[in-house]
Amino acid sequence: MTVVFAIAAAVAFGASVALQHAEAASAPSADALHLRLLSRLARRPIWLAGIAASGAGVVLQAAALRQGSLVVVQPLLTSALVFALALVALSTRRGLSPREWIAVVAVVCGVSALLVAVGDRVTSVESAGAGVWIASLAVVVLVVLAAARRSRGPDPRRRALSLGAAAGVGNGYVAVLTKAFAADVVRGPSAVLHGWAVWALAAAAVPAVVLVQSVYQAGHLRLSLPIVAVLEPVVAVVLGVVLFDERIPVDAPRMVALALAALVAGTGLWSLAASPRLTPEAIAR
Repeated sequence: MTVVFAIAAAVAFGASVALQHAEAASAPSADALHLRLLSRLARRPIWLAGIAASGAGVVLQAAALRQGSLVVVQPLLTSALVFALALVALSTRRGLSPREWIAVVAVVCGVSALLVAVGDRVTSVESAGAGVWIASLAVVVLVVLAAARRSRGPDPRRRALSLGAAAGVGNGYVAVLTKAFAADVVRGPSAVLHGWAVWALAAAAVPAVVLVQSVYQAGHLRLSLPIVAVLEPVVAVVLGVVLFDERIPVDAPRMVALALAALVAGTGLWSLAASPRLTPEAIAR
């Protein structure tokens, strides 16, 4: 069920990407990293549909993380770009190019190999104390703020790269908060209401949405989307090890298999995210 919920979440996130790109790209550049960007986009039905799809994705992601680990769920969520590409191809009635097919196969094969190599060996227990959580939050906030500040420069390419880095790191931390929230859900409604995770997740939601919409709005998605797509699962998995003590007991051959699978999936993901089909101009057509 963890895999089923994760794939369903990837479909929802893919729909969100396909719906939101063109809408956010048409917003004025001065609105980037400001709440007025959201207020402007909130008047557009297609963008609201994308937000609804994203919200459904978060719910499904939380369901996947109730019993699953970040090491398993986050790589599966990278297939959201595969579904986004498929939805755009269907809406434009244009088949995938050979390069896109190769990237899709690489992502699917790489992620599948990762799951086979990991199996059910991952343990996941929230073991970090408040100090570790606060320290991790401080590091993430500093990195995101530094990247966001760097995006203020006049170079549009550097702007896209910086915003991509900020969104990737921020989304990775939101995934970790979702895991903490899912753990409270397992304990019951009282744990949710009296726990900190639901409030932390709510507080992080708006900045995360602003960052992602700023990435779409800034253009040059062939530069920024690959960074978001790769950084988000990497940050989530690393923090999963730190905060939830997630471990994969593997021997040397399995470690080599994991590394190769990650390399194949990452290469395919990078190529897929850089597809010109996922630019706002292509989606608008």
